Amino acid sequence: MRADPNQLADAFRTLGLAPGATLADAKKAFRDRVKTLHPDRSAPTEASLAALSNAIAAMRLIESAGLFEAEVWISPEQGWTGVTRLVSVGFRREFVRIPPGTTDGTVIPAIGDPSARITIRYREEAGDWTADLPDTDAIQRFIADFAAPSPAARFARWARTPRSAA
Repeated sequence: MRADPNQLADAFRTLGLAPGATLADAKKAFRDRVKTLHPDRSAPTEASLAALSNAIAAMRLIESAGLFEAEVWISPEQGWTGVTRLVSVGFRREFVRIPPGTTDGTVIPAIGDPSARITIRYREEAGDWTADLPDTDAIQRFIADFAAPSPAARFARWARTPRSAA
């Protein structure tokens, strides 16, 4: 379940951040805010305790929102033409549409989820990446030597399969 974007924006504003800030920024702002408002640091007043309570509630909402932050590596050509990617972090997956003309370091939301932050990074184009692949004869020899079932294994598999009486 995703948090309401309006509540999430209010939570970021409570911590003194712009809506859509990163989780790391929120944690840092929360620590700084608690250091100034904590009753051990300053005399507790009704206003300071209310502000501390609001900061704690805001941080809990931000953490429970499960903000999705990821980096997508694309080629400069894909940044120029645009591309759609599926980004996975843990068990969560999001589609991101990278519009044409996207530059390195651009932060964009996922499709349908404004709380997801996807940072676009450019990777350098490698020359001929197929030159590093082994030749197909070596792959076929490997399969024949190590991966192909022996005649005894094929017979055992045949013997275990059920057959009709007809």
